[in-house]
Amino acid sequence: MDEQAQKTIDERVAKDKESLLEEIRQNSIIELACKKTGIGRTTFYRWRKEDFNFAVKVSEAIEQGRSVITDMVLSQFIKKIQEGYFPALKSWMDHHDDYFISKSTDAYQKQDETPELPKELIEEIDNLSRMNFENDCKRYITDHPEILKEIAPQ
Repeated sequence: MDEQAQKTIDERVAKDKESLLEEIRQNSIIELACKKTGIGRTTFYRWRKEDFNFAVKVSEAIEQGRSVITDMVLSQFIKKIQEGYFPALKSWMDHHDDYFISKSTDAYQKQDETPELPKELIEEIDNLSRMNFENDCKRYITDHPEILKEIAPQ
């Protein structure tokens, strides 16, 4: 193969690799990126195995793609919080505030020690604990109004 033909092939491969990396940066899913760019997964994995620099760039692109997806999910999660969707509110507080984290941890530890209870009693306990949680949330927001600025910026 002459030098010009090899140069053309190398340029096309470089362009294909960059297109693939750009797709991975958008969603971090290799299969989807390969389909969108028309590059076979076998080719992708061969390039990654043979080209260390490409492998490093793929790892970086995957992290960027995950960050994009995380931002989208967090945006939807905050929207649900703003809408007052209880499971989203509880999830946020269970994972982001020491007061609620310790209560949740205590509840899980106590669950392990609790014998089987009738379904009706469990439902009643769930309703009461949900009411207690909602009251705790209201009390917490009253005591810490700055939290509203974090989850619902003006």
